[in-house]
Amino acid sequence: MMRLKKRLNDEFDAIAPPMSSRVREAPIVTAEKPKKENRTNNLGSRKTAVWSAVAVAACMVTVLICLAATGVFRSEEDYGYVFKLEINPSVAFLTDREGKVTSVNALNADADVVLSDAGVLTEIEGEPLSEAVVTYTDAAARLGYLDLDADENVVRFSGTDGKSSVIDEAANSLGEYFKAKGFYVAVWEERVSVEKMCEMLNVEATEKISVLKEALENSAVRYVDRVSEGKNEEEIYEIYESYILDSRFFELISTELNAYVSDIAENAGLLARIGIYNCRVYFDTDNPSLLPADYWTVLKLYPESDFTEEFAALMDETEALLNEYESEYGTRISSRDEFYEELKVYLYFVRSDFTELISAFLGAAVDGIVNAENAFEAFESLANTDFGSLFAALTPDALADAAVEYLGLLKNIGIEHSGLQALKNVPRSAEEFAALAEVVLQAQYESRLEIFAEAYDRTRSAITDSEYDGFLKSVTDEYGSMENFWNAKKD
Repeated sequence: MMRLKKRLNDEFDAIAPPMSSRVREAPIVTAEKPKKENRTNNLGSRKTAVWSAVAVAACMVTVLICLAATGVFRSEEDYGYVFKLEINPSVAFLTDREGKVTSVNALNADADVVLSDAGVLTEIEGEPLSEAVVTYTDAAARLGYLDLDADENVVRFSGTDGKSSVIDEAANSLGEYFKAKGFYVAVWEERVSVEKMCEMLNVEATEKISVLKEALENSAVRYVDRVSEGKNEEEIYEIYESYILDSRFFELISTELNAYVSDIAENAGLLARIGIYNCRVYFDTDNPSLLPADYWTVLKLYPESDFTEEFAALMDETEALLNEYESEYGTRISSRDEFYEELKVYLYFVRSDFTELISAFLGAAVDGIVNAENAFEAFESLANTDFGSLFAALTPDALADAAVEYLGLLKNIGIEHSGLQALKNVPRSAEEFAALAEVVLQAQYESRLEIFAEAYDRTRSAITDSEYDGFLKSVTDEYGSMENFWNAKKD
């Protein structure tokens, strides 16, 4: 109360005009004792005094209301809290005092992918933190950012909420979500100081939650927008290379190549079989052409009546393979040139004699093909290519050097990224950069949603409370603490 009185005195002193020196130095005059007034005048004085007191009280109330409105009496806790959820896509949640989410900040590029779905962002903002963390975590799980079939996993959930139950409720909500989905994922819950949270969020240090929240609220939701803000053209280009080409584009294509490696190998294998049968047609002694001719040339120029029984069977087997290819990949190969179009994406990945073989088949002269055995071996080399090892060793630079070829592999199996053609337009401003980032982020979101759908939708039994408690106990027994468990998994 004494502090409040002193604060009010300070406020009144600040608004009261200073006393002039003439008034301040004037002598104090002692008035004579007034004569007793009549009853009527006395009553009037009392009324005046009462109304004066009421006026003073009203002024004090007005001042108190103004001070409260300007935040004079507002405690730091009234500003709410800040939380950080780390899965791999890390995100910051800002809440009011009751724990309702007021805004969100993606803290890395993967979080940008999760939040590129506007529906996820809509479901998070304005909702209780206990629901928002589940919405975000479920979206991240759908996109494959959690190993859902691992025997043990962990997420880190930190908050500046030191007194209320907001962080406890949210952490418990996450645990219930993992149990219901059948995911063995622990939640490392920790309370941190505002200063520590600033360090965790890479924000200028402060001890005031109000200052931290203001800094986060005034920044963009997407990480990509924050890293490009205020940059000049040269800096924008550097970010374009690092964030888009070496990060988002590489992550998108390398993830797809590794996810669909068996499909690519099957595509190459079927093309190799078509190639081998076409070579058999080409070199068969029953080929009705006077000069060596491929399957499509024979089919076009010669009627079946000219075929021997054995050669007709060979043509039918080749046709069956072409039908299979059309059924699997939606592409009808109707000519030698179309066959080459399907094959040419593999020329970069297979030994040189395969390239020479294709060139010979396409050449005006046929003198280049003199050895049938070499031709068969070349197609077998395509069928036996170890694409898994190639894709596992892929680097951003290697992808940049052969982007057309790698995209061609995906196109052959029906995955086409025509929208990514926009990435060849080098951005010159933050706005142009943001537009390109949106293209690749959306492509990455849709790709991951499809790739990891099977793993997410797989039927799993819910985890009971006792099973989950046993899992948590085994983790702490093995690692000593949840913090050690987090550090081990993070590394």
